Amino acid sequence: MTVGLSSGLMKKGKEQYDILKPTIERKYWGQYIVIEPISHEYFINVRLADALREAKNKFPDREFFSARIGFEIALSLVACCGV
Repeated sequence: MTVGLSSGLMKKGKEQYDILKPTIERKYWGQYIVIEPISHEYFINVRLADALREAKNKFPDREFFSARIGFEIALSLVACCGV
């Protein structure tokens, strides 16, 4: 699901996740990753809200790609909503 993230940034985030996936999947299976698609920096946490909070603290005005590690469903989030 995309919430306000441009298709170009969504694609960049997904590409970065696909690159990281082999190295993070075993260690962080089931946790959440939030990727800032421009810098490629990422944040991993057991709770999506916590990973997003970390990302927003560093990049308050950016949009993010998010996925549950090891699962095919992904979503992208705009930094909003006081999370």
